[in-house]
Amino acid sequence: RVIANFNCRGCHLIEKQGGKIREMYKNEGIDLSMAPPNLYKEGAKIQIDWFHNFLLNVHPIRPWLHIRMPSFHWDDEKISAVITYFNLKEDQVFPFKTISVEKLSPGDLAQTKAMFAKLQCQKCHIFGSKIPPDLSSAAPDLLKVHERLKPEWVVEWLKNPNDLMPDTRMPGFWADNISPVPQYFHGDSLEQREALRDYLFSLSGSEGSSSGEETAAAPKKAKKKK
Repeated sequence: RVIANFNCRGCHLIEKQGGKIREMYKNEGIDLSMAPPNLYKEGAKIQIDWFHNFLLNVHPIRPWLHIRMPSFHWDDEKISAVITYFNLKEDQVFPFKTISVEKLSPGDLAQTKAMFAKLQCQKCHIFGSKIPPDLSSAAPDLLKVHERLKPEWVVEWLKNPNDLMPDTRMPGFWADNISPVPQYFHGDSLEQREALRDYLFSLSGSEGSSSGEETAAAPKKAKKKK
């Protein structure tokens, strides 16, 4: 009822319904990456605490967009209803699930940093204070991953982003489970994606203005599949 009453589907695609603004963008030949995002699998994607704080105080995630989501000043009941809705649709443990990540060994960390550089992730993604020169082709801040996204979703997203968000500009480096960088982690696609996830979850927001090194305080850990 909250989603219907506040016309969330007027902008967003939710369960493949709505997104009228996206249709307008498409008809006018505007890149759909500039439109309000498709909320497919949002419950599997977004951490509950972050989601709650965002709905309480909407703030830009993609500052290059020309359209902005309003702050509705919802009370906790409405916010909880929306978060519960998205999480139950994806069979997520609710209301809380511990976000746990494994710390990379020195050898794995070195490999992961080299892989991160090889894939040129910072060519499009904001990295704290390091912002790509062309914001029209920019992507969300990687230093916010650890507080915003769920670890399992990151691994799935890296495999083939277009499966989760059609029309995304993010390339599917690991589509068909084939590694684009076989020199790292013995070419194991899953291990590479998990290593990148663990690396991103070890970073903090202060690192974009420094060397990009991970800090000692990385409280969240992700469990790797062996």
